[in-house]
Amino acid sequence: MLRSLVGSEMCIRDSQRRVRERQGTMMLRAISKRGMSTSARQLAMPAANRIHSDHQLAQKVREWRREWTDGPLTRDEMDKFWEDGWVLKRLFEPEDLQPSIDAINLLVDDLAQRLYEAGKISDTYQDEGFEKRLISLERACPNVSVWLHKQPFKMPKEFQELWSHPKLLDCAEQLIGGNIAGHPVWNLRTKVPSFKQATVPWHQDTAYLSEDSWSVLQPAAWIPMVDTNETNGCLRVVSGGHRSGRTAVHTNCWADTWYIELDPEVAEQTLGCDMRPAEEGGDVVTVPVPKGSVLLFNNLIPHQSLENHSDQIRWSFDLRWQNPAHGSGFDGKPPIIMRDPAQPDMLPDWESWANINPFSLRGSSVSEDEISDTVVTGPWMSMWEITHKNRHTDAHNPDLYDPARWSTRTMADAERTEHTRNSTWPPAK
Repeated sequence: MLRSLVGSEMCIRDSQRRVRERQGTMMLRAISKRGMSTSARQLAMPAANRIHSDHQLAQKVREWRREWTDGPLTRDEMDKFWEDGWVLKRLFEPEDLQPSIDAINLLVDDLAQRLYEAGKISDTYQDEGFEKRLISLERACPNVSVWLHKQPFKMPKEFQELWSHPKLLDCAEQLIGGNIAGHPVWNLRTKVPSFKQATVPWHQDTAYLSEDSWSVLQPAAWIPMVDTNETNGCLRVVSGGHRSGRTAVHTNCWADTWYIELDPEVAEQTLGCDMRPAEEGGDVVTVPVPKGSVLLFNNLIPHQSLENHSDQIRWSFDLRWQNPAHGSGFDGKPPIIMRDPAQPDMLPDWESWANINPFSLRGSSVSEDEISDTVVTGPWMSMWEITHKNRHTDAHNPDLYDPARWSTRTMADAERTEHTRNSTWPPAK
């Protein structure tokens, strides 16, 4: 009888807790819609942050905002970037992107020749074009698109010229000022159809980096080489999801990938956003991006990419910038200086930078000659709890990473540090 009463009482308390959390979430949604700072109220779940208080984090995000200066982004577009955390901008003509497309074709051709010479395929599919060839290679030799994706040290001249294109750097200058460095994390996304390892779950970009960079503005440019939509796997973003300045607790690793994951409920109760679609009154916006347009977003805004259900490859780049005076949060490769007001005629030192292999510097066993190596590991696997194991997590070696920067952050850890982190705010009167 006593056990039954205790059990019933526990059930009632648990139900009451869920009601309070739901009420809190609804209150946060209402406040968010009024544009109030998330630092002004108590959020239901603790953040993963340890260095700064919630007051300081929200203040740092407000300090990101810069006055409009003449450039590609209009006043309204800059306002949208600061308020919503993202903006879509038409920047390029087809001839601006064609050199990068040609360079991708050469990379795919090189991959096909390597596979053929290694006896892994019997056909190089030479007659198939930009939209199809990698699909055939992936079917003939599963996971080869991962090998192509994980070679960030192989940066053709055409990719360099896209990243440092004056139109992009002019946008970056409007957002972060005249001192501009390319962030060492860049990606060529090889999104073949119906391939889970090319589908990225909800996350914040900060959660892949060490905390010393979490309050540094690192705007990203997502640049598709084809028209993108819900069918072939465009992005979804959470408008306003950056305003608290917080980084939520993530977990490793989604499905059979190396990607971290942000649970939508955790996002709502940690960041104060509404994870319902915008059509239902929420903050989640699906963003089709036509070829020639660029999706600019900040490093705190939650986002995901959809699965490719088309019959063609969805090729895209994601490129980032920051002020080089601040930490990048990345082990293995420094930022590359692209603009310096003190040296107006300077050019990026691509030759030395592009030859640095961040995987080898991090001690990972990647080799550009080993096309069977399609496992991806990284320090984020040390920072977030591994709740789903796969071949990527099994290959992770935590001894490679500094525990002072990459110690594990679980929800329980966040709960323990939340009070200490915020103990000095608000200041005593």
